[in-house]
Amino acid sequence: MVSIENFSSAYGFLLACQGVGNLIGPPFAGWLYDFSKAWFLTFDLAGLFIAMSGLLLVILPSVAFLRKYLNRVKLNDEQKLQTVTNEESKDTEASGTEPIAV
Repeated sequence: MVSIENFSSAYGFLLACQGVGNLIGPPFAGWLYDFSKAWFLTFDLAGLFIAMSGLLLVILPSVAFLRKYLNRVKLNDEQKLQTVTNEESKDTEASGTEPIAV
């Protein structure tokens, strides 16, 4: 996901995000318990965030792969169209007739 040249910056960003979560998470969990008087909400919310991060680890690379695939298909289609256009222009030049405009 990250090239070796950008690895140190990405790892620093990861640690910064973890630091913010570690700083804000416990007081928020305490507030949520004080508000609801139930620990299951705190743990359910933590589990929800972990599940969301797991889904993002699957979805983001899949979207990147799909974009790359669609760009490759688009380039192949453009090359085929250009080849057909070039062949038509060669045929027109060889026959000496003008193509009919549609």
